[in-house]
Amino acid sequence: ADLQPLIDSGLKAHANTRHETGQFVLAAPEQPVRASLTADAAQAVLYYLRTFFTDVVVDAAPVLDDATHVALTACKFAAVVLSPDVGSVETARGSLRTLAALSVTDAQVRLVLNQPTAEAHVPQAAVEKALGRSLDAAVPYDRAQAAALAQGLPLILSQPQAALPQAVIGLAARL
Repeated sequence: ADLQPLIDSGLKAHANTRHETGQFVLAAPEQPVRASLTADAAQAVLYYLRTFFTDVVVDAAPVLDDATHVALTACKFAAVVLSPDVGSVETARGSLRTLAALSVTDAQVRLVLNQPTAEAHVPQAAVEKALGRSLDAAVPYDRAQAAALAQGLPLILSQPQAALPQAVIGLAARL
């Protein structure tokens, strides 16, 4: 695939970086940029990645720009990640409406509740009621996560049987 549209968009083309776990990452630019990828550049990047990898995960910006639109129209699944607080639940409701308008079906959407703190401000049942459907996964709070990140060793490697890594593994299996 021609990556010239990516370069022309003003972003540096980063090489795939292989993490010690064996996963590959196409990192974002080191410095913030004023513009996102154009639709052509996003299509070129996705084409390139799909020639080498069977699964491509796009961590899109929380805006519906051209690059995000391209990723959504090409996706097998779209994960909507939210936390158990009122603002996040309302944003997720809006995201679900937007995805539906873009013809991303309910079957393609995975709802993931991420609990980054010890307390949930909104119970899971209330989140599901507000969204009108069940969650596909819940990633629990885990005190050990902060220490693992500070050490540069993901919890999934240091304590793979802990609740948080097991939830992430379960989510990956659903995708």
